[in-house]
Amino acid sequence: MAKLFRPLIAAALLAVSTSSAIAQNNKDDLIQQFFADRRPEIEKIADHPEQLKSLVLSQKQNPNVPFENGKTLLHYAANRGYVEIVQLLLEHGAKLDVQDKNKKTPLHEAMAYHHDKVARLLIEKGANVNLRDKEGKTPLFSIVFMDGKERNLALARLFIQKGYKLKTPDADLLNQTIRRGHQETALLLLQNGIPFSDGTLASAAAMGFEDIFNFLLQKGAQPKQPDILSLACQSGNLNIVKTLTEKGNAPTLKDIDQALALGHTEVAQYLNAHLNKTQGKQVDLKERCRIKPEPGDCKALFTYAYYDQNAKRCFEATGCGGVMPFDSLEACKKVCE
Repeated sequence: MAKLFRPLIAAALLAVSTSSAIAQNNKDDLIQQFFADRRPEIEKIADHPEQLKSLVLSQKQNPNVPFENGKTLLHYAANRGYVEIVQLLLEHGAKLDVQDKNKKTPLHEAMAYHHDKVARLLIEKGANVNLRDKEGKTPLFSIVFMDGKERNLALARLFIQKGYKLKTPDADLLNQTIRRGHQETALLLLQNGIPFSDGTLASAAAMGFEDIFNFLLQKGAQPKQPDILSLACQSGNLNIVKTLTEKGNAPTLKDIDQALALGHTEVAQYLNAHLNKTQGKQVDLKERCRIKPEPGDCKALFTYAYYDQNAKRCFEATGCGGVMPFDSLEACKKVCE
């Protein structure tokens, strides 16, 4: 296959350098860089949209003939985000759902590289939204790695509209969507019937996503779970913490201390009162203000905060480990100042 494309690739290089009317030394640099690059020829061409476009236009063969890795020209255009070239390839008869050696389709490629415009085009043209790669993932799974609330919501809606099988979704798609902060997208998936587990409720508690938490409770999720209250303390969502204690999750001294370290004073106060009422125990809510920072084994550099009793104020510091009284300057101020 590589030999078949060499003359076409050479023609593409020549066409680009000529049409661009660049200086001779720049042409020489282009050719030198091309042949110094040890990647497969098509990988190098795909980095330059004009070269890839010239290759497509000069292509006499079937655009669906795969390269050694099983990818077609449509895969390369999709993973580079070349909307115009994707459209051109489709007009030339490129197949939408061809799978490479890893069973990835052009739609997998577009989603993996966050090219939502290409993904939309492929889906609107009829790409199968349910095909799975070697890891068992559909293209939609890549949404968990994307930024942008509106973009994620729009893509999720489009996948659902075009027949994404919510009853047999990607493993851990929902939980990963929650853990990575895509609150609205996760709620959309739930409202459209995606299955959930008790672990999903724990993920919602840890992130402080009250709407998802309440939705899951209404749908029968089990609220009494090991460590779920501790996870909720991390988020600082008082309503979730209250609900979990009302559902039988007993707070510990460690839960309160964790809430204080993160600056969640209302959660700490509530749990302290609850602990005193139910177990006759209490935590000194100002204890962390008296803890002095101490160095530890240097594994990574952290930013933390501590309260100086002489200066009567909080300070920010950096360290490698050891004793770090507060997670942030804001947390220290909420508890101590």
